[in-house]
Amino acid sequence: MDKKGKPVIRTGVNVFVFNDKGQFVLGHRKGSHGAGTWGLPGGHIDFFEQSFEHCARREIKEETDFQISGIEFLTLMELHKCDGWEWFTWEEVKKLYEAQVAAEKENHTVEFTGKKLFSL
Repeated sequence: MDKKGKPVIRTGVNVFVFNDKGQFVLGHRKGSHGAGTWGLPGGHIDFFEQSFEHCARREIKEETDFQISGIEFLTLMELHKCDGWEWFTWEEVKKLYEAQVAAEKENHTVEFTGKKLFSL
């Protein structure tokens, strides 16, 4: 139950939203959960939500103000939880990941100024 006594489901979705260039959107997170890192839009399914697809549409609208359609695959955040959204290619994410891992291996995470990817 949440603070208002409503049932809470701890299942969530993250959504890859692609543009016509094949890029997908990542949000620069703010707040206590993953602040300063980049992650996919998504969130928790509401107790009376109709489906994961409905949850994905609602979360994307809330977080990015995008209207999405043609959902093909769902993997199991909110507009106010990110400082902004940017489009990325797989190659760009790979480079970001490699730079972050290199900084971590050299214990330079404090000085690292690149885009930090969100991880659990």
